[in-house]
Amino acid sequence: MNIDVAKRIVFKNLGIPNTFFYRGPRNQNETFSGYINKAYPAIFTIITL
Repeated sequence: MNIDVAKRIVFKNLGIPNTFFYRGPRNQNETFSGYINKAYPAIFTIITL
């Protein structure tokens, strides 16, 4: 996957509820529900439910 494909996926999923998986340091994984609130060319914000 390249950066253009990832950007298309982010912009396509604006406002749609999703489940996100975060891989933290030292195998501290976290799953949370939310939606992508705003998207810019290099960053996006997530609102958790």
